[in-house]
Amino acid sequence: MKKYIQENFLAVSLAVIVFLIYLVHAFMLDGSYGGGDGIRHYLVARWSWKHPDLLLYHWGKPFFTLITSVFSQFGLIGIKIFNAIAGALTAYLCYRIALKLNYSQKLAAIVFASFAPVYMLCINSGLTEPLFAFFLVLSIYLFLSEKYITGTILLSFLPFVRSEGNMMFPLFFLVLIFRGKWFLTPLLAFGTVAYSIIGYFHYKDIFWIKTKNPYTGSNYDIYGQGELLHFVKEYDLIFGLPLTIFILAGLVWMIFRFLKKPTDIISKENLLFEEILLVYGTGLVYFVAHSVFWWKGLFGSLGLERSIAGVIPSAALIGMRGLQLFLSPVNRNKILQNILVFGIIIWIAVYPFYKKYAPLKLNEEEQLVKKAAEWYNKSEYRNEKIYYLYPYFMHKLDLDAFDGNRVGELWGLYPAIKEWGIDVVPLNTVILWDAHFGANEAYIPLDTILSDPNFKLIETFKPEQPFTTLGGYNFEIYAFLRVKPSTLIKGDELTFDFEDNKGLGNEHLISQGKASSGVRSVHVKPSDEFGVTWDKQLTDLQDFKNLARVTCEFNLYSDKPVNDLLAVMTVDEGGKSVQWEGSPLNYTEIGKWQKISIVLVLNPQYLSAANRIKIYPWNRGKNDFFIDDLKIELQNRQ
Repeated sequence: MKKYIQENFLAVSLAVIVFLIYLVHAFMLDGSYGGGDGIRHYLVARWSWKHPDLLLYHWGKPFFTLITSVFSQFGLIGIKIFNAIAGALTAYLCYRIALKLNYSQKLAAIVFASFAPVYMLCINSGLTEPLFAFFLVLSIYLFLSEKYITGTILLSFLPFVRSEGNMMFPLFFLVLIFRGKWFLTPLLAFGTVAYSIIGYFHYKDIFWIKTKNPYTGSNYDIYGQGELLHFVKEYDLIFGLPLTIFILAGLVWMIFRFLKKPTDIISKENLLFEEILLVYGTGLVYFVAHSVFWWKGLFGSLGLERSIAGVIPSAALIGMRGLQLFLSPVNRNKILQNILVFGIIIWIAVYPFYKKYAPLKLNEEEQLVKKAAEWYNKSEYRNEKIYYLYPYFMHKLDLDAFDGNRVGELWGLYPAIKEWGIDVVPLNTVILWDAHFGANEAYIPLDTILSDPNFKLIETFKPEQPFTTLGGYNFEIYAFLRVKPSTLIKGDELTFDFEDNKGLGNEHLISQGKASSGVRSVHVKPSDEFGVTWDKQLTDLQDFKNLARVTCEFNLYSDKPVNDLLAVMTVDEGGKSVQWEGSPLNYTEIGKWQKISIVLVLNPQYLSAANRIKIYPWNRGKNDFFIDDLKIELQNRQ
């Protein structure tokens, strides 16, 4: 008994140390791992007291929202502290499970369960994975302790922390049958029945859990799909190399254990049946399912490594069996065993820091969002209504994300305008469009809002080093203001038939032979990266400070399909591009002259007398084509 008390004290002490490490890490970052999802879950939980309908918001996971709402009232750091507590308790429960299953070196389970890189990162977030892991491990512990009623009821709420909870039901169901507790199996539906009834009074739909599910069907049109072995290849970020080695050894240990005495699995005198289903089963089923989801592009899967964090404790317990196998040659030498275990737990604990997975920093997108939020907070528009979709905006602006009078979500912008008219968006409303959410989830191409006369571009945010985001777009942020549409008046108009034109760049590409009019046109070959260039000092244009749009029309001909061909407009300052706009050319009439028309919108902040404007075709796809009868029309704001 004395030895047990001492060991338990050490286990509690280790769990407290884990909590303190998590806590320090949480305070080092004013953000959340998991980007938008981590912030969004926090926002739902934080504002659920003011907007109770959020307690039934399916995407937010109702049980997660309910449990975390108290801590979230203290801000993002509050929910991160909650996850740190959940992580430390999960680690301690892994130790208790190791006791139940008679693992050797039981205290090591706390470290094995705490420092897998992706799990440690998820603790520093508003994500659902840490709470899912805690409830899953608690359910396993309760089953091993023969507290089946409590364990089953708790487990029944797991899908309302993360949808993957449904995958766990068959494994626990089989354990109930095996232990003769079949009469408790209906309790697996307790959480679903309870939430169905509660939600009925809000949605007027008893089946709202299914009808409001955001993760049905395929999604590869937005999120894509990938390799079946994607998560296997990302083992280092998910588990870390040391834990991966012991997980594999743990799988080998179970194979040997089964081969040694297969009948032990069905023996009720031990807990091998439970270990296979509740430890090995939960980890493997979850891992394989997510691999298939990403491979097939199902159920909202984006192939995110953090998805696996929910079963890291199960994987850690498998790794503990691997540790047992590793130590078996030195079973009789306790001193050597302890030295080896100490070295291993130090290796596992230090690994996330050694590989620089931690401490966590703001990602590139969040850094730019932070910059845009700081601009808004200092701008003359800071008290105006704002539309956004990147969740980190709401954290930095500290606004009630669900106050429709103050805040709107970008995906509702054009549907609201279509239903109610443009006046549903108040004058001076600020729209923060970002290339990640605006171009994908909100389905608003940048060209759409740039060319909308109801919105005026007031600021642009671009990273110093360009990078792409979801959908292959360059990540940028554009701030627009809802204005009364200004009348555009016709400015300069220039035409080029290439018969005797002068003053264009790359005029050597003008050749005689094929033409849509006359006998000359521009012939761009695969070896030519750029076509002819119209290049003007802005002061050469009338009323250049009010220049709003440039419309280009020309005839295009090619004998083959044209791929990756863009019409480009740049505004250059001192030889460096300060605005770059590229519009893909959609050529469909192969073997015929086709009229192409594009509109390019200028950013007013770059309309300086010292700057130049350039328009040219960029032959990025190494095409062979002809251009003729170019017309450039400038439009100014009145």
